[in-house]
Amino acid sequence: MKVSIKNFQSIEDCEVKIDGLTVLVGKSNIGKSAVIRAIQGALTNREGEDFVTEGKDHTEVHLQTDKLDLLWKKGGDFNDYTINGEALEKVGRGAPPHIAESGFGEIEAGRESISVQIADQFHPLFLLNASGSVAAEAISDVGRLTDLQTALRNCDKDRREVRSTRKVRKTDLAATQDELTHYDDYKDDMKQVDEVKAYYAEVGQIRAMISDLEWLEGKRATFVGRIDTLTGVDSVSIPEWEGDSIQKEIDTLSQLEARRLRTEKTLTQYEGIDDITIPVWDDEGLLSQIHELDSFETRSKRLKAVLDAGDGLEDLEVPVIDLDALATELAMLEAMASKLEAAVGQIPALKKAILELDAQIEASQTEVHDILHDAGQCPTCEQEVV
Repeated sequence: MKVSIKNFQSIEDCEVKIDGLTVLVGKSNIGKSAVIRAIQGALTNREGEDFVTEGKDHTEVHLQTDKLDLLWKKGGDFNDYTINGEALEKVGRGAPPHIAESGFGEIEAGRESISVQIADQFHPLFLLNASGSVAAEAISDVGRLTDLQTALRNCDKDRREVRSTRKVRKTDLAATQDELTHYDDYKDDMKQVDEVKAYYAEVGQIRAMISDLEWLEGKRATFVGRIDTLTGVDSVSIPEWEGDSIQKEIDTLSQLEARRLRTEKTLTQYEGIDDITIPVWDDEGLLSQIHELDSFETRSKRLKAVLDAGDGLEDLEVPVIDLDALATELAMLEAMASKLEAAVGQIPALKKAILELDAQIEASQTEVHDILHDAGQCPTCEQEVV
């Protein structure tokens, strides 16, 4: 282990290399004890600041081994530990757990705490002055003899349990072997079981045959009874089957039923209506308007064609025109063109209205026809239908 000490008591700056058992010897008051106290201070996080060299603000102790790299700063504004490159943020009293984990912690022997690695000045070597019980406890702790004794006790306990279990298993084995003697005739018994199974299968087949015969006997008795009732009958006349006509009547009745259901559903929509007024269709007036609009559209197309034919003409003799009369005619033409455009714009809507009215009239006529028919009145002659 390499030890570097700065500003600790009388030591300003020194380095010491420890290899195995190392003893510091020399004259008095040259800092031997200071070295020991510096190492102990770093390992135990010694409290206070009285060990800092006079005139210095803090002390530093740096310990380096294969498993531990510890830098301890104490005094002034310093209370720092850096262990294996990790700077501990909070360092309270006492050594952090990293020290003991690295093998440099003190061990508890009886009521004492003993440092294994370092002995103070005038202090005997490790355990040489300790009582037998303290030495035994310390050696047990260091050598992990306690764990070994615990493991031995556990092994002895397991061995006793295994022996007890083995004895129980032997007893179970003997009982099982004794029970197996009762199955010496197992093969013969299984042979008899197979024979019984075959017998029961045969019995099941016979029972099924008996059930079939009983059913046939019942059918025979039924037919015998029917034959007895027909005694004395010489011939039987089978009526002709008019299946086609009956099927047609059934189809007709099905259609009538469907119409009845539709009529009932329709009548529910007209509950509370006593009379229906069918609007009069003025087809002549509306058609005449449509023809007039078509005529206007045809004339407008002809005029547009004449105007298109005159495009590109440049040398024309313009006759003398009466502007007043022309303005009047132009105004009349513009008014007529506006009417024509409005009329042409109404054509699609009028055609759509005509189609809707036709559909409404047809639906109303159909509905009236169905209502009159379902009410028992002929839709054509309006006479009651029986």
